[in-house]
Amino acid sequence: MMRNFCATFLMLFVWTSWAQVDTTRSFRIDGEFRPRFEFRDGYRQLPSNDLDPAFFVSGRTRINLTYWTSKAAFYTSIQDVRIWGQNGNNPAGNLGVFEAYTDFKFAKKWWIRMGRQGVELDNGRLFARANWNQFSKSHDGLRINQKTKKLNQSFLLFYNQANASNFGNEYFVNHYKYLTVHYLTYKPNDHLTIKTLNTWDGYQALGTSNTVYARGTSGGRITFEKKDKWGVTASGYYQYGQLQTGTNVNAFYFQPEAFVQLKKLKVRLGMEYVSGSDNSVLSTESRAFSTLYGVAFRFMGHMDYFTNLPLHTNQAGLINPYLFFDYHLNKKWRAKLDFHAFLSENNVVDLGGDIADPYLGTEIDLTLNYTINNETRLDFGFSTMKATTSMELLKGGNADLTPIYSYLMFTWKPVFFETGNPKKKK
Repeated sequence: MMRNFCATFLMLFVWTSWAQVDTTRSFRIDGEFRPRFEFRDGYRQLPSNDLDPAFFVSGRTRINLTYWTSKAAFYTSIQDVRIWGQNGNNPAGNLGVFEAYTDFKFAKKWWIRMGRQGVELDNGRLFARANWNQFSKSHDGLRINQKTKKLNQSFLLFYNQANASNFGNEYFVNHYKYLTVHYLTYKPNDHLTIKTLNTWDGYQALGTSNTVYARGTSGGRITFEKKDKWGVTASGYYQYGQLQTGTNVNAFYFQPEAFVQLKKLKVRLGMEYVSGSDNSVLSTESRAFSTLYGVAFRFMGHMDYFTNLPLHTNQAGLINPYLFFDYHLNKKWRAKLDFHAFLSENNVVDLGGDIADPYLGTEIDLTLNYTINNETRLDFGFSTMKATTSMELLKGGNADLTPIYSYLMFTWKPVFFETGNPKKKK
């Protein structure tokens, strides 16, 4: 790993000499240092009298290399993620590559990206880079993009293998075998935006090597907004095809939202409606919607009780009305206060065989951001929840105890070196 890194660095350093005479070439080295202290006493599951709170520091360090011209670009992000002290004073850690790709412009409004890349589509609900996660999320494959004044569309294709075998295509990894996506954004005027997303992901059938079950997800979003004043938006998706088990899926997702900007305060009121299956009856069809490869932290509360849907609701789905307040005190200080109410969308059965109360609980998240300078920021978060016995049924622990989650995170993104014309970067 280190040998490849050094070879890449030396090659790009030689290229920088060209940038001194050719303004279409640019080279940049930047980084990220992000330690985060966390206190957990009810994070992801309810606290219990038998369990002690946890507190630790996790850290992410990245070195990013970018080289670009008017028609091509090269980018790689090498990261080390670790819990402070997990290996004692041994330097071993989790060194790896978050992203490593090349971009090529092959027509006036078309370009292609090849390699390992993060994917962030729409608001990140179904496809996200998951920046809050210290490891984040990325995919291996191709992305072809077209960009015009009013229309932007992407075609994505990812195909996975576990190793370079001589025969066969077995992929016994708990991940998709292939993934195809078409994503389109159309903006006819300054107020209206229309987005569509269609994707198929195929999972190899359990216990076989020749059968791949495919699941489709189709839908989009429409948004109307008066800039800096107010707006309304709604997204909806339908999920169909088959799960990895071969079970047919017939599920949906719906998210309406309205927002208003009041000088320094932005208020958002909305709801997520995620369909689920009825646990009180047997069925050969799943009605539990999967949120695919998106992120939950910014949508369903910072305590991460529902990061994996439908697994974290026992297939029952979720209704999540929310109210967000976002206040910019000045250029340095920002405060956010989020309220969530959680209800199961379909029936959950308790230990006695009765249908449980659909109301699961209410969560409150407070976030404070302080921007020290253009490269450095400090973030503080505090979250708590009032849970019910129905939440206890799903997540374990004791609903009579108050769960608490808090963190303090420092982020520094220094630019170590830059040459050429940065404005040329796509």
